[in-house]
Amino acid sequence: MNKKITGIFTTSLLCATMVLPTNIGGLEVMRTEKVYDKVLNLDGVSEITSNYVEIEAHSHYSNQWTEPFSASNWIYGETNKLSAKSKYGEVEYRYKKRSIGGYYPLTYTNGVPTDVGTYKVVAYVESGSLGNGNTYSGLPDTNVKTITISKATNVWEKNVSIDEVIYLGNPIKPSAKAKFGTVTYTYYKTYDNGVHNDGPVTPNKVGKYCVHASVPGSDNYTALTGNYISYATFEIRVHQNSWTTNLRADDWTYGVDANITFAESEYGEVHYTYEKRIDENTWICINDMPENVGKYRVKAYVVYGEGDAELYQPLETEYDEFEISQAKNEWLNDSGSVTLEGWVFGDDANEPENNLNPKFVDDNLVYEYQVNGEGDFSEDVPEQAGTHKVRAYIPETDNYKELYSDTVDFTIEKAPNKLDGVLVMEGWAYHEDAKQPSASAENGTITKYEFKLQSKGDEAYSEYDANSKDRLKVGTYVIRAVVDGGDNYVSFASEPVEFVVSKGNNSWEEAVVLTVEDSTYGNIKLPSFTGKPEFGEAELQYSTSPNGPFTTDEPENAGDYFVKAVVKATTNYNILESEPVAFTINKAVPNASHQTLKVKFGTLKEQIDALLADGYALRGTPRLALFRSTDTNHNAAELAGVGIYTFDGVYTHADSKNYVTKDVLIIVHVEALDISNSVDLSKLEELKDVDSLVVKHDGVVLEEGKDYTVETIKGAQNKVEITFIGNYTGKITKNLKSESPATAPTETGNTGSTSNSSTTTGGASTGSGAVNAGDTTNSAGLMSLLLGMAGVVTFFTKKKLSK
Repeated sequence: MNKKITGIFTTSLLCATMVLPTNIGGLEVMRTEKVYDKVLNLDGVSEITSNYVEIEAHSHYSNQWTEPFSASNWIYGETNKLSAKSKYGEVEYRYKKRSIGGYYPLTYTNGVPTDVGTYKVVAYVESGSLGNGNTYSGLPDTNVKTITISKATNVWEKNVSIDEVIYLGNPIKPSAKAKFGTVTYTYYKTYDNGVHNDGPVTPNKVGKYCVHASVPGSDNYTALTGNYISYATFEIRVHQNSWTTNLRADDWTYGVDANITFAESEYGEVHYTYEKRIDENTWICINDMPENVGKYRVKAYVVYGEGDAELYQPLETEYDEFEISQAKNEWLNDSGSVTLEGWVFGDDANEPENNLNPKFVDDNLVYEYQVNGEGDFSEDVPEQAGTHKVRAYIPETDNYKELYSDTVDFTIEKAPNKLDGVLVMEGWAYHEDAKQPSASAENGTITKYEFKLQSKGDEAYSEYDANSKDRLKVGTYVIRAVVDGGDNYVSFASEPVEFVVSKGNNSWEEAVVLTVEDSTYGNIKLPSFTGKPEFGEAELQYSTSPNGPFTTDEPENAGDYFVKAVVKATTNYNILESEPVAFTINKAVPNASHQTLKVKFGTLKEQIDALLADGYALRGTPRLALFRSTDTNHNAAELAGVGIYTFDGVYTHADSKNYVTKDVLIIVHVEALDISNSVDLSKLEELKDVDSLVVKHDGVVLEEGKDYTVETIKGAQNKVEITFIGNYTGKITKNLKSESPATAPTETGNTGSTSNSSTTTGGASTGSGAVNAGDTTNSAGLMSLLLGMAGVVTFFTKKKLSK
C-alpha cells in the first residue's frame, strides 16, 4: 500500500480508551498526538465541553537496494568505478585507506577516494523524508569492497613554444601544457654549436637562449623531466641608438631655473650624472641636479631597455661644466609684516606670526628680539615685563644674502600676582610657640605676612612675626600674605585666612618650692615660695581647707591653714596652681599673771566679782565653793574667816580665737570688816544695859569674845567701849548715863566678858591658806555661812543676871 494514511481518531478521555493500530496494510504507522479541550455541537444539542486526543498517522517506507553495490579498480585521473542504487534516497560512500604497513584505520571517511592507493569502500543510504510527512528508512554500509587506484603516466598535451626573437626589455612568455601538474620553465645560454646546458640563467641580456619546460612527478602521476623535457630556443637582440638633442649647460644665479639644454636619445630614457667641484682637481658625485651655489659638471647617458619596448644601445656624453652663483635676497612686492601679540609675565610666550614673502627662505627664518628697544638683537625671547621689539631675519647662506624685516613693538605685561596654592596657617594655644604661615606666590616671593584681630573689621593690618617676643593674645585672627610689586608682577595681598590663638595652659618654668613653718599668734611667720611661672605673676593664696576656697587674704588668726602658689587665669591662659601645703598658727599664751585680791569679810562674792580683771574667772559653779587652803588640816568652816585663800582660776583672753585659756591662781586676802559705823547703840543708855547687850550684824548675832569685846569705864562719865575682833574690826565708844553713888559701881572692868584694852580696827588673822591645783573643797554650807556674815551689826541689851 503506497499511500499516506491519515485520519483523526478521537475518543473522550473521560469515558474510553482508544488503541491506534501500529500498521495499516503492511506499512509502519507514525503517530502524532495532541490533547486539548474541544467544544462539540451535536445536531442542535447543547454544547458539551470535553477533553480530546487528536492523533495523526503517517506512512514510513522500508528502503531496499535496486542495484547492488559494485566496485572496480581505476587509474588516477579516471572516473571512479563505484556503482549502487537504492529505492529511496541518494547512495553515498565511505572509505578508509590502507597504510604502507598494510593497516586500515578504524573509522571511515565520507566521500570517494581520489589519490593513488588501496581502499576499503562501503555504500550506504541515510534515512530521509519523502514529503507530506512520509519517510523512508536508511540502508546500512554492510557490503565492503576493496579497490586500487593506480598511478597515471603524465604526457605533454602541448610542447613548449616561445617567440624566436625578443627585444631587450620586453617580457619573455614561454607556453606549454602537461596532462597533470604545473609546468616549470628554466632558461639556459645557447651557443652556435647547439649546446644549451649553460645555466640556468636569467635571460636579461642580448644573446641566444633555450627554455626547458618540465613537470615534477607526484604520488599520483609520473614526472615530465629528463628525456621527457620539452624545449625551444629564442634570441634577445638590441637596436642602434643615437642622440637627437645634444647636452649643454650654462651658468645661472641661484633661485632661477637651471640653464641647461637637456639631451634626448632615439631610444630609451636619458639619465644624468652631476658632480660638484671640491677643489681644482677633485670632483664628487651628487645625486640630483644641483640647486645651490657652486661649480658643477654634468653628463647624459642611456642604459639598456629603460622606457621603451624596443631594443637599443646605451649612450653617454662628455661632461659639461657650469656654475651657480649667490643671489640677492629680497622681499617680494606682496610681502607683509611681522605680528606678535604680547602676553603676561609668567605665561608662555606667544609665537610671532608673519605674512612675509621673501624671495628665498629655507626654513631658516628666525625672529630676533631687542629688550626694551635697547641694545643688540638676539634670538632670545625676552622674559621680563616691558615693551620690546621683534623682527624677522633670514640669515645669509651660500645661496643668498641675509634679509631683515621691519621691527614691531610688543609688550609683556606685569603679572597680576596670586598665590601658588593656598595660604596655610595653623592656630596654637597661648602657651605654645607661634606658628609660621606657609604660602608661595606664583611670581616673586612672599614679602611679609600681615594680621589683625578678626573683630577689628576695617582696622589696618600689622606685620606678623612668628618670632616676636610679644605673644598674641587669645582670639580669632586673620592673616594674609603680601608680595611687593616688582619689575615683572604687580603687588598683591592674598585673601585673609583665619587662625585662632586659644587659651593656653600655664606651667612652671622653675618648680614651685613652698617654705612653711608653724608659728604662734602675735609672731606669725607666713609661708614663702620660690618658683617662676611661664606667664603672669604667682601669688600665695590661703584657705582653711585643702579644697578651698583659696584667697589672697593672709591669715591673721590662729588656726590650721593651707597655702599654695597661684597664677590667676586670664583671657590668655588658664589658672596655674601648686599643690596645697598645710601649716599652723598656734594660739598664743596670754600674758596673764596670778591675781591677788583684798576683800572685806562679809561681802566676799560682790567684792571678788568686782575685783576680778577682765578675762579672769574662778573655775566651777558656785565660785566660792572652790577656794581651798594649803592647810589641809583645817576644814572649810574654819577657813571661813579672815585669812589668805588661794583659788583655782582661769584666764580667757577676749580674743579667744588667738589665745589659749590660761590656768592662774587667784589669791584672796580676806580682811576684817569694819562694822563700827554700822552698830546701833542707841538703846544702850546705862551700865546696867551692858550685861544684856546682844550685837548683831546683818541679822547675825555676833559672839562676844570671838567677834567683839566689851569694856566699861566708870567714872564721872561712864563709858562703854566695844572693840570688834576676829572677822570684824572697829571700835565703838559710847558715853552712858552717870549713876547715883548708892548704885554706881566703884570698879572698872569687863561686863561679863574678857576685857581687852587694846582695840583693833582690823581683824586678826586666823590663818592663811594656799590654793593648791586640783584640790577643791565644795561646801554649800560654808558659802551660806560666808554670805550670812555680811550685813549690819546690831546690838541688843539684856538684863544682866550676875556680875
